[in-house]
Amino acid sequence: MKAGRIFWGTFFAVLGVLLILNRLGIFVLCSLAWWKFWPVLLILFGAALLTRPQNLRWIPLALAGVALGFAVASAFTFAWIDTAFGVDREATRQSFLVSMGPSTERATLDLTAGGGSVRVGDTTEELLTAETETGLGEYRIETDSTGESQEVRLELTGPHRGLALGRLRNRIEVKMNSKPAWNLTLALGASSVDLDLEAYAIDRLSLDCGASRATVRLGTRSPETRVTINAGASSLRLEVPVSAGCEVRLDAPLSSRKFSGFTRVAKGLYRTDQFDDSLQKIMISIDAGVSSLKIDRY
Repeated sequence: MKAGRIFWGTFFAVLGVLLILNRLGIFVLCSLAWWKFWPVLLILFGAALLTRPQNLRWIPLALAGVALGFAVASAFTFAWIDTAFGVDREATRQSFLVSMGPSTERATLDLTAGGGSVRVGDTTEELLTAETETGLGEYRIETDSTGESQEVRLELTGPHRGLALGRLRNRIEVKMNSKPAWNLTLALGASSVDLDLEAYAIDRLSLDCGASRATVRLGTRSPETRVTINAGASSLRLEVPVSAGCEVRLDAPLSSRKFSGFTRVAKGLYRTDQFDDSLQKIMISIDAGVSSLKIDRY
């Protein structure tokens, strides 16, 4: 049997079974950490090429197909296997509020949200507000203030790693003040992500979105915005303003891409027209595994 048939046959069979079980509510799979080890797929492919005799190659190829099937399925499911098989955990609701300092000009948000649904968009007169609902533990907030800067750390804590039978909830909605210049570090695991940042002055955005479906809209409030994205196995859509010059540095050999209004100027480097002369610049660096990448201009 040909190597391609073994790999793709195993992949589609595993993916189909997992999605059917998820649709029936019998089994839902996700993990917060495994996707970081996607290079194991490359190791399995290499092992297949080195394996002799050829009729033994199906073993690492089949394992690679299984791993990729779990990766793609987990992008659309959010639950874990633990000792409480088939039991839905009660969701805990929390509200957080951080007041705006009188002299605050810069702010930092460090958010670790795990898997689930994450939304950032609406503004607030406070520095930050957050509403959470989760069955994976509880959120903990820490704040720090120094002169003109304020820092907020919001982290999901508790028994939220592993695998589970049954569907779990994990939702977080964040509102921020539009006056300060923001640095955002978001570790979101396997999530559905909606970041509407058009109203904010974003100096830096670091997004670790794992196996996620993510939409990120950037604005023109900051003269220079630097974005770093680790996309894992994700579907990622970026929206950038036409008035800004935009540069994309890409390391994603296994990913599909569609960059509207960009020109490829070198291997892994894309830019919009008149990037060097633009008064407002957005510089994006993307490191992706097996992902779908799209950038639109508005």
